Amino acid sequence: MSDLRSRILNANERVAAPHGAKMLIVGETGVGKTSLARTLDTESGILIDVEAGTLAIADVAIDTAAPRTWPQIRDITVALAGADPAVPTNGCYSSEHLAAVHDQYDPERLGRYQSCFIDSITAVSRLCFRWAEQQPEAFSDRSNKRDLRGTYGLLAREMIAWLTHLQHARGLNVILIGILETVTDDFGRTERRLQMEGSRTARELPGIVDEIVTMAWVDFGDGVPIRSFGLHGAEPLALSGEGQIGPPRSGRRAAPRKTYRQAHEARIGGFDLHPLSRSESEVTTCTTTTQRGSNAPSTSSPTARSPSCR
Repeated sequence: MSDLRSRILNANERVAAPHGAKMLIVGETGVGKTSLARTLDTESGILIDVEAGTLAIADVAIDTAAPRTWPQIRDITVALAGADPAVPTNGCYSSEHLAAVHDQYDPERLGRYQSCFIDSITAVSRLCFRWAEQQPEAFSDRSNKRDLRGTYGLLAREMIAWLTHLQHARGLNVILIGILETVTDDFGRTERRLQMEGSRTARELPGIVDEIVTMAWVDFGDGVPIRSFGLHGAEPLALSGEGQIGPPRSGRRAAPRKTYRQAHEARIGGFDLHPLSRSESEVTTCTTTTQRGSNAPSTSSPTARSPSCR
């Protein structure tokens, strides 16, 4: 892959090169975001369980890593995405960092993964903040007291470097899950935001991921709320009525079919609901219930750090 990046690709090589999608799916707590992991191919997918809230998919047999610290998250990231040639040799995501963690993971298994489901970016930002507030940059040089400006500055740099490294994993599909919170200001204005530590990372996310999708319960006027997906931007997302992106669980019930005009009137936090085309085509979505079962086998990711990865 390094050879492909260091030279100009012709048209055929570019088409043949791997193109993994980078997606952020946001929604309020309890809407079923974690359950979307059921749609992953268990042979080629890996679940990064940072939130420890995977009871709804306890019966899904998928490889799982459960990092508990920010260094562990960086370790599993460099193992999945490879080294970044742009960073110093002794820096995080460097070739030395990759070599330091390479023995902790099975190379054959790592090469099998095509999709990475991270639950959630909200919990990742909290682990990063907890790590950042313990670093020397988080303390004032003069008074040696905590400096929140330094903490949040380090948090933003670390989170953006992590997301950018995942962005450049061209052959890996990355699905980031985020909690959507409702905030009301002093003037009574309400807006929905991505719940995470720091504001800079949230502002720069749209320029890093390929798609931002809102998942929410929507009532189209018939009194039957259904799980729906809202796409940010003008380009529609191809969703099938058979739940290709939704969890294929028992109790699935097809919702009434709606025209584009009816669907377009429903808005979720500033995101329009688009059908597959801008004509008067019909949109079919579905609602599902939750299955719970036995715990799925998991493989934890041990910590191994390069010299400069604190």
